[in-house]
Amino acid sequence: MRRALWLWVALGCIAVPVSELMFWPVHLRDLPGAVAVYGAAGLMALGLVERAGALGWAPLVLSAGVFGWLIEGVIVGTTYEDMPFSLSWTPLAWHGLLTVGIGLVAIRQGLIARRVWPGVAVLAATGVFAGLWAAQSWPAFARDMGDALPAQGFPVQIVTATACLALGHRLLDLLPPGKVPDGVLAALALAAATVWGLVWAVPLFPVSLAVPALIAVAALLIRRSGEAGSALRYGRIPLRRYAGFALVPALAILVHDAVAGWGGLDVLHIWVALPTTVAGAAIWLWAATGCAVHRTGRA
Repeated sequence: MRRALWLWVALGCIAVPVSELMFWPVHLRDLPGAVAVYGAAGLMALGLVERAGALGWAPLVLSAGVFGWLIEGVIVGTTYEDMPFSLSWTPLAWHGLLTVGIGLVAIRQGLIARRVWPGVAVLAATGVFAGLWAAQSWPAFARDMGDALPAQGFPVQIVTATACLALGHRLLDLLPPGKVPDGVLAALALAAATVWGLVWAVPLFPVSLAVPALIAVAALLIRRSGEAGSALRYGRIPLRRYAGFALVPALAILVHDAVAGWGGLDVLHIWVALPTTVAGAAIWLWAATGCAVHRTGRA
């Protein structure tokens, strides 16, 4: 149980910076609650992989989809707004590709790599993207939010985001081997089903059925691809390489200030949303097909 709580906090600290703090202005007083919610969704999604002993990229992609649909189809209801487009944007495109793919996997694998440059490259790219995105998103949200706009400004938020992200990865470094207990997964699944049932099931029926159906399919395919005795390993980032995280806020603030006010930034979200939406859906379908046709044994 202690390990599950540790993993819960670690995943929340990794997910919130990319899914929220790098996406739009957020009141920092809400950060602990966001970490708890995102950590619960991450624990449920990654717990499916741990329990199944499902190693490889395909099960991880499917779990990233579960994470995205839990956030956008249970915690909030954006998945139901513009279907079928919203089945991928933002659940698969942002939460799946960027939060899990970059924030968890690419950064971690880059920093664990034998050479230094993969981690430096991923962190630098993350900072540049965060700066570009904020240059177009913060003015847009400022117009919409008015007096509700957080007072801390982008520099404070991106520094906070990076510190939270680094903390999450450090907690994963210290995570002992093991698997999420079945009781924890069952409790999380019950909580998610209750929220979905009370908030979305009836008012948005039958569209609301899409999210639990997709999550159920992903869970079954993850279990099908599991291999008895296998364990998911997170590795350990050398402590000295955590200095590389400083690249994220440094480059983000530099790029943000350099391009703020440029014409054409108002369409950046389209150039991000369209390719990532297509890529997210295509990668998820590839993963689902791979898990469906290749069974390695059941844990």
